[in-house]
Amino acid sequence: MVRLIVFLSIALALGLASGVAAEPSFLNTTGTLLTPDDSVLGAGDFSAGYHGISFEGATPNILGANVGINGYLELGIARLDPDATGAAIQTALSGKYLALTETAYRPSLVFGAVDIAGTLDVDKDPGLYAVIGKNLTSTATSLSGTPSAPLRGYVGYGMGIYDGVFGGLTWSLGSRAKLMVEYLHGISVVDTLDTESMVNAGLQFAVNDELSAQVAVFDGTDIGFAVNFVKVTQ
Repeated sequence: MVRLIVFLSIALALGLASGVAAEPSFLNTTGTLLTPDDSVLGAGDFSAGYHGISFEGATPNILGANVGINGYLELGIARLDPDATGAAIQTALSGKYLALTETAYRPSLVFGAVDIAGTLDVDKDPGLYAVIGKNLTSTATSLSGTPSAPLRGYVGYGMGIYDGVFGGLTWSLGSRAKLMVEYLHGISVVDTLDTESMVNAGLQFAVNDELSAQVAVFDGTDIGFAVNFVKVTQ
């Protein structure tokens, strides 16, 4: 946790002026850290990223890309290298559909699969999920004189690599950075991770209009980092 605090302090001290767009999670599909949220890439938008994690006994590397089809549908592909003895490289296909957009009175609703073919699951079950999301504060707040977006929350239920309920909170600190925290009832990724009741936290910050970096702590002990590219066409 000390290492995370150091990372956060350095990042918040940087004068990063660009916005933080919808970014891929560590499992590639748009989300926070290991979980998908309710965001979907816009029509023609594109994202690509590299994510690395230092888990005990494994140091997986994930390369992936996503594309927004029509503002409601997002498709993606990822390559997972568990970097463990005897472990095979896996390819995961993902999809995400925005069924309901958020209004002042209702949350958004997203259906998707972080692993359509089940290649990341020991039992080969697809990583299906449903997520609802909503702004939890109605007005922007201020941090050191810089406007920040409302606190946003989401909660979902997943199968396959996910074992039930998950959820998270995100808070955009002005236009330059976003804090994230998530909870998972359980997650199991073949040759990579198998744990229950996991809490993760991280910071994402913009380098320019398209490039961002991310640091995270998983379950209080393991470190992750990422570099993401997001191209917004509109």
